Amino acid sequence: MVEVEQILPRLRSGRIAAERLLKGDEPAVFAPRNAAQVLLPLGLMAGSRALADTHYMLCVGGGRAGLYYSAVFPVTEDTKSDATAKAFRAFVSSKYKKMISAECHRNATEAIADADKKIRENSDQKSRFPSKLIETGWTGK
Repeated sequence: MVEVEQILPRLRSGRIAAERLLKGDEPAVFAPRNAAQVLLPLGLMAGSRALADTHYMLCVGGGRAGLYYSAVFPVTEDTKSDATAKAFRAFVSSKYKKMISAECHRNATEAIADADKKIRENSDQKSRFPSKLIETGWTGK
């Protein structure tokens, strides 16, 4: 998700369209008529973000021999990616008898997390040396 700190300079310079803002697409022209057109949406976005206490996480780890993917699962705002990655590594080690390095990525919505997972899997499969994809079904517990 685009951070407010990244958005504000682009909005001030008139180089971004509001509807493209949330998609993360290339910026289009946006010419605010007054400060409220810029500050009100930013305030609403910041407020809604603070209220959203559920995010979605995806963990992945392994290497060329195999990439282990968790399911996309809900997490709270205070869930630490490092601690979750450690738990995912322990799960893979226990179930598959493989020692892996892993990382977990937090996303604002389940749809974005699903898309993130699909992009990572497709990118690997289109690479010169695709890995075996292993869906673990792990949900953070």
